[in-house]
Amino acid sequence: MPFAREKDSLDRKAGLTLAELLVALVVLSIVTLGMAHTIDAYLRVYDEGEQQRDTFGQARFAMDRMVMFVENTDDIVIGGDKSNQVLIVSERVMDVYSNATQSYYPEGDGFLDADNDVDGLVNEGANDQREYIVFTNDAGVLREIGPEYGTLLNDDYALPRILCENVTYFAAQSMGDHMVELTLEVDDGRHSMELKTRAASRNIKIPLGLLFDGFDAVAYDNNNGTRPWSGNWMEFFESNGPTAGRIRVTLSSKAQSLMLTLSALPDGFGVRRGANLTGASTATLSYDWLRDSYSGVVKARASWDGGSNWADIFSHTTGNDVSLQSSTYDISAYISPAFVIEFIAQSPTGGTIYFDNVKIELE
Repeated sequence: MPFAREKDSLDRKAGLTLAELLVALVVLSIVTLGMAHTIDAYLRVYDEGEQQRDTFGQARFAMDRMVMFVENTDDIVIGGDKSNQVLIVSERVMDVYSNATQSYYPEGDGFLDADNDVDGLVNEGANDQREYIVFTNDAGVLREIGPEYGTLLNDDYALPRILCENVTYFAAQSMGDHMVELTLEVDDGRHSMELKTRAASRNIKIPLGLLFDGFDAVAYDNNNGTRPWSGNWMEFFESNGPTAGRIRVTLSSKAQSLMLTLSALPDGFGVRRGANLTGASTATLSYDWLRDSYSGVVKARASWDGGSNWADIFSHTTGNDVSLQSSTYDISAYISPAFVIEFIAQSPTGGTIYFDNVKIELE
């Protein structure tokens, strides 16, 4: 029947055979697998690119920020050799901060930020001392430690700010009276990069040395200056290290920063650190301190012979401070290769006394 043959022909044209379907599935699988590999490769390249951009972006941000400070300050302290990994600059000479309300405004308040006593003069007088910003490479992390502009105090510091990680080398060098060369090398395990630039500055001084411990980490071996300490802070009559015990490095709830902490000390307990002051004609010791419901006597003392003999510098007696206090002393009479600074209880103490930003400036 012609009619039946036409129907069979239409049935055969209506769909795919099993073989055709299997071939189509194989082809589709191959195409899908290829697309998956392509997408995976793209995502890996994208992730690697993002990591590279993040690493290099941090490095460029850090360099730009240091250049900004170099170009907008009137005093720069840098090391005298390429092994130094610290840059110290004075406060920026700009106006984005209100000293009266301790708040930031785009238009400022008509006084430069470094003018703490708002008298139109910068870095002069007892109430307007020069403060510094420190850039330092600490175990592969470039940190910025700057003044705390949220208070009217001089020489109080905010918590350290991380600018760049994966740092393998950082150096600041003088290239003349008004030129600084900055070098920053980073390596995240996949990519490495060296950034080097020069910035014109108003004034550079290369002192004989600055020993500085800002207690920006819970450790006794911090070296935040241009000249290293002779050793670490050493406890006596206690050996719990910086993380525990009566003597430790911990966060002060009043100052909101890490500080050397002495709590409820028996008579004779204390902590000391050595420094080689050889070659200096003058030496100035300064540090911040704060008493929290504190009673008793803790003395700051200096030794010129490694601890055999001592000279009293200052006695911290009973009191309770609302904010950080600052002290500065001429210790030129004790210059020696075996100088030691010590904080020691001269009677049983109660409460807590904190110490921070211990500095020795040599000229």
